[in-house]
Amino acid sequence: MNNGKKEDEKIKWHEKLYTRMALVTIAAVVIPALIIGFIAISKSRDALFSRVEAAQSETVKTLKNQVESFLSGARGDVLFLSRSPLFRALLRAGSAAGNKNLAQLRRQVGEEFLAFSENRGFYYQVRYIDEKGMEIVRVDNDGKNSYIVPHDRLQDKSGRGYFREASVKENGALYVSALDLNREQGQVEVPYKPVIRYATPVFYPGNEKKRGGIVITNIYARFFLEPLWNAGETDIYMVKNDGSFAAHPDKEKMWGSPEDLSHGAGLNKEFPLLAEEAAAAAGGQLRAGKNYFTFQHIIQAGTPIKWLLAGGQPLAEIMSVVNKFTMIFAGITAVLVLLFIFAAMWFASTITRPVERLTGVADKVSMGDLDVQVESKSKGEIGKLEGAVERMRISMVLAMKRMKKMSAKK
Repeated sequence: MNNGKKEDEKIKWHEKLYTRMALVTIAAVVIPALIIGFIAISKSRDALFSRVEAAQSETVKTLKNQVESFLSGARGDVLFLSRSPLFRALLRAGSAAGNKNLAQLRRQVGEEFLAFSENRGFYYQVRYIDEKGMEIVRVDNDGKNSYIVPHDRLQDKSGRGYFREASVKENGALYVSALDLNREQGQVEVPYKPVIRYATPVFYPGNEKKRGGIVITNIYARFFLEPLWNAGETDIYMVKNDGSFAAHPDKEKMWGSPEDLSHGAGLNKEFPLLAEEAAAAAGGQLRAGKNYFTFQHIIQAGTPIKWLLAGGQPLAEIMSVVNKFTMIFAGITAVLVLLFIFAAMWFASTITRPVERLTGVADKVSMGDLDVQVESKSKGEIGKLEGAVERMRISMVLAMKRMKKMSAKK
């Protein structure tokens, strides 16, 4: 008995069949599972980051299209007003000295401008200014209602820069002012009112070389800026030609140019890498500092408008989503690996336990205990081995009985 135990004790753990079977099974299943899991996590991280990129890019593209569509409409509006038959009739009457219909035509054009302003809702002024710089027709909007400004309140605008620039444009050309905060009596109006002006020169019918002044519309820019200010998860930045922000997640950093609030905040100061990249490319995506940006340019042909529109998200925010997914996926992979290990150990035990049981029987038989029976609990080759060992034991029992009988006869 002791010799059998000593021999059993001499078998080291790594030499046991159970250990070898378990390790081989684990190596055959777990290692590929880990490799596949690692590849899947890596691919999934890339796919998730790409989805964030695509969502950010789509947001910027959509907002860019909205702004450009709005500006395109503003361009079409001022050209439409300057070419309307009623307005052309006013020009024709104005070119004729002592025309009795002039006052009536002014009133009718004012009513047309009023209906137009009420319909659009985002113009705070629609005006016709003659070639001398005098307002002839003017419709104002106070934010709620549109109204025709009385004749005695019309003003001389000949000294204003927008009149001087717009009045010398070619026929059909546009003047577009800078996007800035409105000023009243030289001071920035509070609450802030961002505005942009569209104007086109007009010419007297029948004498297209004789300038008749300009038609000009003043636009409440908040109508196309508010979607940028309230874009949701993506931080939206819109940068004017002078490098200052017209849209920024931090409202205190907007309107930093000397013409507006003059606090100095701007793209070059806050995101120099984005400024450099945007100056060299029409659009793209990049990592700048702690943020990931998608940018495109808002451009209107024939105007000085070339604004930068960028959508940004903190990299930490993006990676937190990616890392959360990675942790979940890694956890699932770890659970599956553990299940594989337990399955491998169970599989190894289904093979080694019958062998260990047969080894125990063989040990007992070798020491003369022929009464121990081998119960066949397995199928396949192990079952056949159990049957063979049992037949061998029975044969030995019969042989021992025959030997005893022979000894008794002697």
